[in-house]
Amino acid sequence: MATYKDMAFQPALVATTSFVFLAIGLLGITYSVLSSSWDDDREGSVLGIEEFGRNVDNLKDGLSRTKGKAVPWCRVESCVEVADMTLVRRIELLPLAACLRLQHAWQKTRS
Repeated sequence: MATYKDMAFQPALVATTSFVFLAIGLLGITYSVLSSSWDDDREGSVLGIEEFGRNVDNLKDGLSRTKGKAVPWCRVESCVEVADMTLVRRIELLPLAACLRLQHAWQKTRS
């Protein structure tokens, strides 16, 4: 039980109230960014309702274009021998196609 100035509050009430104000703040920041005019040549409106719709459409278009160009990556770990017989662990990120070629070549050497 949380107390403040001789008043008792349920922990769930305190958590819910904090979450509500956090959510309102995040929604406000998001709307303020999306409702601003991103075009230098256009004057924005007071509430930015038109700009909000236009900017959401721009975001959707951009995300759909990048989704088609996404390249899957994989993590490759290896040990490299350097001077004085010391082994160094090396971690690299490679495109998935390169990882598959490496795996295929490695399997050939094992058989």
